[in-house]
Amino acid sequence: MKTRRELDKAAEEFAKRNGVILHEPEGIYDGLALYYYTWPGMVKGGCYGPPAYILVDVETGEAQWEANTDIDKYISNEVRRNLKPMPEA
Repeated sequence: MKTRRELDKAAEEFAKRNGVILHEPEGIYDGLALYYYTWPGMVKGGCYGPPAYILVDVETGEAQWEANTDIDKYISNEVRRNLKPMPEA
């Protein structure tokens, strides 16, 4: 498993490359660290649709967008109940 520092760095670099604002991670689900992001000009928690995530594989450190087909998945009660904490820095 990658360290918290490595996971954060992967998410930060991905966000910077793609011009989005990264927020604190919400936790780990199914081997993926979920990092909430917003687009410039959006207010965190604003009503712009469902939350959006950058997903970082905890084993490889590879960051990716969540798939359109998974938008509802990561805000579901099941995922929320089963989020594991992020590793310590």
